[in-house]
Amino acid sequence: MTDRRESSAVLALPRREELIIRGAYVLTMDDHLGDIPGADIHVRDGEIISVAKHVDAPSATVIDAGGLVAMPGFIDTHTHVWTGLMRSLIRDGPPGDYNTLKAQLGPLFRPPDTYWATLCGAAEALTAGITSLHNWAHNIRQPDDADASMRAHTDLGLRGRFSYGSATDTGPASLMDLNDLPRIRNAWIANRGDSLVDLGMALRGPYLTPERVYRAEWEAARDLRLPVTIHYASYRAEVARIKVLQVLDRDGLLDVDLQLIHGLYATNDDRALMRSAGASLSCAPLAVLRNGLGLPSIREMLDDHIQVSLSLDTASLAGSLDMFAAMRTLLMVEHGKHENTELQAREVLRLATLEGARDLDILDKVGSITPGKRADLLLLDFRSLNTEPALTEDGLADIATLIVYSCAPQNVDTVMIDGRLLKRNGRLTSVDIDATIEGGRRTLSSILARRT
Repeated sequence: MTDRRESSAVLALPRREELIIRGAYVLTMDDHLGDIPGADIHVRDGEIISVAKHVDAPSATVIDAGGLVAMPGFIDTHTHVWTGLMRSLIRDGPPGDYNTLKAQLGPLFRPPDTYWATLCGAAEALTAGITSLHNWAHNIRQPDDADASMRAHTDLGLRGRFSYGSATDTGPASLMDLNDLPRIRNAWIANRGDSLVDLGMALRGPYLTPERVYRAEWEAARDLRLPVTIHYASYRAEVARIKVLQVLDRDGLLDVDLQLIHGLYATNDDRALMRSAGASLSCAPLAVLRNGLGLPSIREMLDDHIQVSLSLDTASLAGSLDMFAAMRTLLMVEHGKHENTELQAREVLRLATLEGARDLDILDKVGSITPGKRADLLLLDFRSLNTEPALTEDGLADIATLIVYSCAPQNVDTVMIDGRLLKRNGRLTSVDIDATIEGGRRTLSSILARRT
């Protein structure tokens, strides 16, 4: 297990209080509630109790949110959190490109390195307003790596999913560690009523492994009732060599519990199979553009009624875990591809919140500011040069458009997850940022020192 000294940057999680968020412009992302200017949000025991023009709760602590915008927290549906540690080393092209460095450095990681890499990435996500994070862990070299990554994720109080993957250098003919899956589920999820994280399996699939391997790994996922996620149609060479979805459909593996990543070169037949099966797609516009893979095909997916969400993929390619930048880039790409487009800012904002919750199967809990759901929300401060002037004579301008095109992590004043204030007045409360940065620097230096 990971040495407790490695969590020296972690602070005690703040307790859940009964709160009234008073006087915010509330962008609920709830189709029935809509936007409510100058509204109150009542939170108790981590649950959203009510959203209305005025809420009276004498025992609640009041947060003055006048002039602030309340919205659901962002949901990142696919990020290789551990790879963010390599961000400063990545170059645009070999020998310093992302894939080359990942292959070189991944085998050098030890459990303490995995802990600090995950802690740094998760803290970055949290401060940028990401309240649910799909930790796509594709360098689990031993069981202690899984424990280290899970602990770093949960130490911060983040919601999300941990998808257990193979190590970066696992050969295509070798199985991932299937024996450790029941243990990690029982240790971190099944027996913990307070767990905000569920478990999935990050598989390589038919493109990267032979039938014997991908079938065995899929069977293990089904036996444990775990959702599966794979990268798919990321390269032209992939779709030229194998029709992944047709193979999965033939093998009875294409189902509603499958999340596909990227899908840049999906064909009409592929989209029909996705729609029929109910499989979802996670789009990572910043990473695929930086890596030169191609252009996202989101308009086509949405037109074919495919369930789409947004992700950052890796800070090493995206530059930072900034969902505002991902939304803005996706929308601008769609405008450029289609010489303007019907896709609107509010629809993209929906992909980053409500549809992300649907993708991770937590829509009953989060994704909108709806009474009865858990209190995962942000307060955005528009009193900044990158967003002002945000007022008109009639009130706020188009709020969704301003969020997508103009906001940045610097505008995230407050982050609440499950009723806990994990960022307040622009500062994280569950982690010491200076100690986290120092831990990340020390870890990267240690990894690089092992290179021969």
